[in-house]
Amino acid sequence: MIARYLGDRSILLGIILLAIAAAVLIIASDYALGTTRRMGPGYFPMVLAVLLAGFALALIARGIFGDHDPVDAFAALPAVYILGGAASFGLLLRGGGLLVAIPVMVVVVGFASRQLSFVASLMLAVVLAIGSVVVFVTLLGQPIPVVGDWLRG
Repeated sequence: MIARYLGDRSILLGIILLAIAAAVLIIASDYALGTTRRMGPGYFPMVLAVLLAGFALALIARGIFGDHDPVDAFAALPAVYILGGAASFGLLLRGGGLLVAIPVMVVVVGFASRQLSFVASLMLAVVLAIGSVVVFVTLLGQPIPVVGDWLRG
């Protein structure tokens, strides 16, 4: 009976979201909460964690009382590509800058898709890299390196 519930998509997602909400609540418990009028640094994460926990509990209830939606097989290789893309962005941003980190991330994550061709992935990478430079560096003034130390010499 427990295996039926753990094999349900809604319940499994609800458990994952509940664990994330619990982790945020534990981490944010050290921050000052403040009041609604004068919010402290822990107020916003605490409110979001409580909302996420409520959403997670609703998903778990849906899985228990609703129709059974079994979990499909886990696609490990696409998950590796997605996590690898995120990791490559973090590792390349400082040394290579946005113009290197974003295209590498998009191309690596693109391997996780069956529908996205390599050429389309490259085109998307160029558009996202240029758009990110325009939005984050030019318009918002964020101190993100456009070209990193590796390319400056």
